[in-house]
Amino acid sequence: MLQPLDIVVWENPKIYSLANLMWGKIIDFEHIEEDIDLDTYTVMLEEEFYRKITELATDPKSIVRVEPSRRDEEKLGGESILHYGIKAFVVRYLIEQENIPEYNIFTEYEIGDIIVDVFVKHPEYGDLAIEVETLYGTGLPLLKLRRTIDSRLSKGLKLWIVIPNTQFILFLKDLVQLRNIYREKFLDSIEFFTLDIYSCKLIPLPQLIKRLKQITRNTESVSAE
Repeated sequence: MLQPLDIVVWENPKIYSLANLMWGKIIDFEHIEEDIDLDTYTVMLEEEFYRKITELATDPKSIVRVEPSRRDEEKLGGESILHYGIKAFVVRYLIEQENIPEYNIFTEYEIGDIIVDVFVKHPEYGDLAIEVETLYGTGLPLLKLRRTIDSRLSKGLKLWIVIPNTQFILFLKDLVQLRNIYREKFLDSIEFFTLDIYSCKLIPLPQLIKRLKQITRNTESVSAE
């Protein structure tokens, strides 16, 4: 008869820092609440992540600035609060962090046969498409990403893909490989981002990996140039 296996997570500060990365606390990832067990801490992070996203999605400024999607890419019968909230996060980031005028930012923007989540006339990058990908509602997430990437880059757009933190970490190695493949041909025309919901910034993939290495100090970690 098999005996039950008791698994205990080593509650080292590094594990708490990894939990921070999973739930959008990246720049200030070393700040750990004292005397809180890992389960409670992780639940707190998760609740705060969704609270902030929901707050953004329901903010009157977001409602005015951000068009809802008519597409059902996540197979939920409409756009999820997560997708809409991250789209609102992106718009706020562009306005407040990159000082892009609102009249240069368009949501649900049609370009030929595609609809871009956020289209930006960016002073540095030119015509920039920003796509929010939750990776829900698809059997093969990387195939969905490939189709999105090919359709945007083929139109001569710069492309940022923004992925929620949990999915970003889970698919990190695949994202690094996908990024490297496309950068061989398109150079800096494509980048992957996740969120820091505490600093209200988009975090590019290389910066996330740098943080991850600082936590793990693992020489075998993935790398992106």
